[in-house]
Amino acid sequence: MLTHFLTAKEKGNALLEEPRGYNMGVQMAPQAQGMGDYASQGYGQYSNHQSQMGNMHSQYGQQQQQHQMSGNNQMGNSYGNMGSQMGNQMGGQMGGHMGGQPKGGSPVVMVYGMEPDKMNPEKLFNVLCLYGNVVKIKFMKSKPGCAMVQMGDALAVERAITNLNNVVVFDKKMQLGFSKQMLLADQKQTSDLPDGTPCFKDFTDSRNNRFCSPEAASKNRIQQPAKVLHFFNAHPDSTDSTIRQIFIEHGVRDPISVKMFSPKSERSSSGLVEWDNVSDAIEAVISCNHVEMPNPIGGRYPYTFKLCFSSALHAV
Repeated sequence: MLTHFLTAKEKGNALLEEPRGYNMGVQMAPQAQGMGDYASQGYGQYSNHQSQMGNMHSQYGQQQQQHQMSGNNQMGNSYGNMGSQMGNQMGGQMGGHMGGQPKGGSPVVMVYGMEPDKMNPEKLFNVLCLYGNVVKIKFMKSKPGCAMVQMGDALAVERAITNLNNVVVFDKKMQLGFSKQMLLADQKQTSDLPDGTPCFKDFTDSRNNRFCSPEAASKNRIQQPAKVLHFFNAHPDSTDSTIRQIFIEHGVRDPISVKMFSPKSERSSSGLVEWDNVSDAIEAVISCNHVEMPNPIGGRYPYTFKLCFSSALHAV
């Protein structure tokens, strides 16, 4: 039996599914057994020929056995690596809502391990919106620090899990995983979180969702969390001190470096901000993304200060 090797497509599917059994066992070439039957039936004229063929098939069987066992070992290692990756992604506290991604893909993601006193729907939205539209967020009263989030689609869920699972925020490891639920129901009555904000919020009509159209989605670069952030839509008179003050006022550590970009227009300003580590940068996104900056010329509308992770190594 010829060894079946996984195609690229099958390997990709295996990452989203529970690994199937791969210990198929070793099967000897059926031709060798068939030729042995001829000899046992007394066909003497074929004895010499049969002996040669038997030797050939014996060698073939041994090669086939070694080849298939090698293939199984490779497949085993591959599944072992995939199992390790999935284990890291899923974490150890996923509970009954977790498991593999349902067929068709659920747009709901589970978030575990948050600091209850420092997180709420608005702050969780600030970081999840970097990976797709956020529809609804519900913090679970029965499990402090846990939330269910309905994203715009299953792809947004996959991006969020890939980039945010197991990040350390407020000294706690935040874990994300797939949910079996397909939507979050509206909450007529909601309880308050420790910071006094509601535990449920609908973000369907939020102007801060960044994937509302193909044109808007194309402007987003999906980046893993990094210690350098890109800020934009700050008011045009912003300075290094102005940007630092935003983070300090919201309880975030003072960044080690701020770089202002040369303005492309008089409408707003942008630049880079850097921290000592990734966790501080994530906390900056959670606490300061979408902060309103007063209009310096007394305009009717404030500026919405926006943040995202940058691929730059340093803010210089």
